[in-house]
Amino acid sequence: MSKAAYRIKSSITAVVLRGPGERFQSLSGGAILIPVTEPNAAGLIEAKYEDSRVLVFKRDLNDACERIEIEAASSSTS
Repeated sequence: MSKAAYRIKSSITAVVLRGPGERFQSLSGGAILIPVTEPNAAGLIEAKYEDSRVLVFKRDLNDACERIEIEAASSSTS
C-alpha cells in the first residue's frame, strides 16, 4: 500500500513538536516528510519527520519539496 510523502529538495523551516515545548529547526534537503493532517486555517500541516512531529507550511511543501509515493509497512501477519 503506497502513501503520499514529500522529499525536501531545498531546506525549509519547521516547528518541531517535541516534549513540552516547540522549537524551530531547519530541515535539510533529502529528508522525507509524511503528512499526518490536512492544512489548517493558517496553512500548516503536521507531518512525521524522523522521530518527531513537525509543523510545516503547505506552500513550503509545494515550493521546496517533491511529492513521492512510499510503501507503507503492512501490519497483517500470515
